[in-house]
This record gives sequence, C-alpha cells and structure tokens, in this order.
Amino acid sequence: MAKVETNGFVIVERIDKLLKERKENRNILAPAVGIRPQTISGWSTRGTIPTADTALDIANYFGVSVEWLLTGREREGLTDEERRLLDGWRQLDGRDREDVLGIVEMKLERSTPSSVAEASPSAG
Repeated sequence: MAKVETNGFVIVERIDKLLKERKENRNILAPAVGIRPQTISGWSTRGTIPTADTALDIANYFGVSVEWLLTGREREGLTDEERRLLDGWRQLDGRDREDVLGIVEMKLERSTPSSVAEASPSAG
C-alpha cells in the first residue's frame, strides 16, 4: 500500500467540511472534545496533527474513522452511498433507528425468494 501523506492542514480541511455539513463550527467542536478552538487553527498553520487521543475524540464526535480523519481513506471499502447511509444512521436517535430497521426488514422480507415465489402467479 502506498504511503499516505498527512498534515494538519488537510486534517483541518476534513474537520471543517464535517462541521459545515452539521452546520456547526470549531467553537462547538473544541469543547466537546476537550480542546480550544485555537488548537485546531494551530494544526493548520503549523502543519502539526492532533494527538491520538484527540484524533479519536474528533472521529467519534463526527462518527468517522480515525483513518479517514487522518488520511481521507476508509479501510472499510464502503461505497459513497453506503457511507451516506452510515453517516445518516449515526445522526438518528434510538426511536428513528428502530423505524429505519423496521423499513429495512420489511424491504428484505419482500425481496426474499420465498416471498417472490408466493407473489408470482402459478403456472398450473
């Protein structure tokens, strides 16, 4: 596997992208992960990267992997559509997750071979 270059500037770009998607800013993120907003700016200007603990806290805050936060790559090999579904899932509360699971289970039941055979008119 080719080596991936990472630096504070690209990490901060990813953080800012995630913040924009959530309509949040660094002043919300920083205290949530136990740092100051200036620390984030410093990664960009100095080219340094967050400590492992801070990177993990930020990744958990956004529901992304540390690998993606640091490198922009996902080891999981998810498609963009799967990643969008997972990102949406992580933003739902417990009741909404139950609703989504119910819909998925209903769709799966409809698409099983036995249910397809039962819904098809018989040849006889």
